[in-house]
Amino acid sequence: MTKALLDMMAHILPGNIFDFIPHAFANFFLEQKTAQLLGIPAVPFDRELLLPLELSNVIADDFVDSSGWMRKLVELVSRHLLESLELVARGGNRPSFRIPKRLWQGWRRDTDPQMNLYLAIKKAVSFVVEWLQRRWG
Repeated sequence: MTKALLDMMAHILPGNIFDFIPHAFANFFLEQKTAQLLGIPAVPFDRELLLPLELSNVIADDFVDSSGWMRKLVELVSRHLLESLELVARGGNRPSFRIPKRLWQGWRRDTDPQMNLYLAIKKAVSFVVEWLQRRWG
């Protein structure tokens, strides 16, 4: 199952040059003994490659936690990225899911001034995602 997951991750990455990344992540986050037990091939210099990424992630995490609008932007981009990956994996067919009307009508509408920036960014990201879907769809 681990091999299937890593192969799928390598498959969704663009091109072939990044095919080692899922194996490097697995080796980085698991102990070497566990990775060997699961049959994950070793990647030369995986610690050296991913340590700067880990450090930059700590800095970015602090920045996102300190900024409300940045947290909303990251949430939006992440959700659209996952939805796009799912849409591509399903061959362009959207899953049949609908939020009940009673639920979405009860959601609070934010009128905060920061929401204007958030809505503008959301619109721009939506445009880019739709353009990518049309181009690659």
